[in-house]
Amino acid sequence: MTPTVTDLLAPVAAELEVIERRLVTELDSDSARMAATLRPIVLGGGKRLRPALVLLAGRLGSASAEALADIATGIEFIHTATLVHDDVIDESPTRRGVTAVHVREGRAAAIVSGDHYLAKGIGLCAKGGGAAVAKRVAQTVMTICSGELDAMSRSGDLGLSLAEYETAIERKTAVLTELCCYAAGVVAGLDARHLDALAGFGHDLGMAFQVADDLFDYIADSGDVGKPVGADLAQGTVTLPLILALEDAAVGSRIRDELEGGGDVAEVVTLVRASNGVARARARADEFAESARRHLAVFGDGPDVANLAAIASYVVRRSS
Repeated sequence: MTPTVTDLLAPVAAELEVIERRLVTELDSDSARMAATLRPIVLGGGKRLRPALVLLAGRLGSASAEALADIATGIEFIHTATLVHDDVIDESPTRRGVTAVHVREGRAAAIVSGDHYLAKGIGLCAKGGGAAVAKRVAQTVMTICSGELDAMSRSGDLGLSLAEYETAIERKTAVLTELCCYAAGVVAGLDARHLDALAGFGHDLGMAFQVADDLFDYIADSGDVGKPVGADLAQGTVTLPLILALEDAAVGSRIRDELEGGGDVAEVVTLVRASNGVARARARADEFAESARRHLAVFGDGPDVANLAAIASYVVRRSS
């Protein structure tokens, strides 16, 4: 039987409960007005994959539980703040099943609250990990912002290359999962060789996760992903399945004609599903997952290593 995300995160289930309480405590420490902006989306949950990665990676060395909790909580706030800002940019109406902050509170409040919780997250990471982690967090946030600005300028660009796409998802997703593992490795006292391997695992895990996520936008049922199928396409986001489908001689020209003529999103989704772009995108996700697992070889065998490897397999085979 394929393990579920609950199975995979079971080794740190108790610690994740601590993180849930920490998130609430940090919200409660802010003004009622500020906390109200983000409370629904924070309590809306999600898989908490990023905090879990911090906790699981920290088990590969000797890390303080308090330091890991600070970093895990901080990174979850950073991630959530970027989602709030993304929703403003994309004009998304909902997030995690609730009304998006910019719809509920207004664009200005969403931007300000996103900034506030970005700063809170950075502060918590610095508290838990010290100067080395704080420097890496700052670099990561700047990379995410740079990537978002570039993505805005490439919206709807059917000429986006594979290399440009992979750079985009690295900045969007992989740098943050890499940060989770790197920061945990720092506080766990890993040497440079093992720290580089753990960061490499986090990077390639994030790449695999995002390719799979982009694939779901074309092949999943809307009920599985919690948003309409083709939502990325409708927003002008060009992702790997579309890039590869455009190269398919059987349907590529029809897809291009549809998109350049302002055609129906549902028709484009149907054509992408009929192309070889789906299989090729899935294969690329598998390549990144395999690369992530290879990085773990330096840690030898053991249940913690096996569990991280299983997460790399899970992210490309999950249904949502």
